[in-house]
This record gives sequence, C-alpha cells and structure tokens, in this order.
Amino acid sequence: MKKVIVLPFIFLLIYSHHIDLQSKKLPKFRGFDWNSSSEYVKENEEASYMQSFSGFGVFALSYKGKYENYNSRIDYTFKNDSLVECSYIILCDDFFSDFLKIRNSLIKELEKPDFWAKSKIRLNNVWIKKNDFGSFYGPELYWQFDDGFVGMLSEKSDGETTITIIYLHQQTIHDYGVQKVNPHDYIVE
Repeated sequence: MKKVIVLPFIFLLIYSHHIDLQSKKLPKFRGFDWNSSSEYVKENEEASYMQSFSGFGVFALSYKGKYENYNSRIDYTFKNDSLVECSYIILCDDFFSDFLKIRNSLIKELEKPDFWAKSKIRLNNVWIKKNDFGSFYGPELYWQFDDGFVGMLSEKSDGETTITIIYLHQQTIHDYGVQKVNPHDYIVE
C-alpha cells in the first residue's frame, strides 16, 4: 500500500517542478521586486535621484545612473504605491553599434526576443516617420513573460537617438499599445 501512495506523490513532485521550470516570470528590475513601494525604492536605489512626478493616477521616480556602460535615466512608475513599470532611457552615440550591444546584453539576460515591431535592424533606413515634427520610430524588440514584458524601443528626434529598455508588470505588449508584432525570426550581426 505504501508503494501505491509514494509513486503518485513522486510523480506529482516531478510534474510540479517541471511546471515551475516552464513558468517565465518577469525579472526583477535592478533587484527590486514587482509591487515594491515607492518608499522602499527611494530608500534602496543607489543611483542619483533626479526628480519625482505625481499625476494621472501614477507616481514616478527618476534617477541618473547606468545600464551596462551607458549613462541612462532610470524611471520607476507606481500605481497605488506598487511598482508596475520601470525603464532605462539611453542617449546613443552610435545608434547601430549601441543597438546591437544593448540587444546582445539583453539576449544574454533574457534569451532571444519573442517579437519585433516597426522595422528590422538594417544598416540603411531603419526609421519610420512618427509625426511631422521630426520624430521617427526605430526597431523594437519584445520579450514576453507570464506576468509582463520587456521592450527595447528606439526613437530619433531633433538629431538625438535614444534606446529605451522598458519593463512592464501585469501588462501585455498589446495593452501597451503595440498593435502589430512579428515573430523574432531574424538576427543582424
């Protein structure tokens, strides 16, 4: 009788461990858990504080710091005092080189992206006109998780090019407003 009870228990243990391995959770941002409070982030963020903003149902904190070797603005957004969105905004010196280095760094951390949008990474004409004021969208890459996503977005405006790495908890890519994504089926080296 003991063998009959132990065998299903072992099967259940192996099966539940297998499900945990397949679960793909949004990684922490700079060591902070999702749903952290704004006070906790203020007390523990080591980058240089820049400013805060409150309005439209959110509270945001901005810092000056680093992503890899790039100077960046680091933003935290809270709803109901719960961390829901974070980003690095990086001003590029050499867009193609910077894009590929940052993309490769994210691939090491998050694996291959699941989707791309706007345009593919080519050495000619990656920019799509955003508006009549001289703003353009560039290539976008997305990593999808069970509880959110990470996006790598690029934009050019007034001669400055930025790459934004955004982490969104409890949102989908479509919730964020990206209407069309394509399976990630290309790599540019």
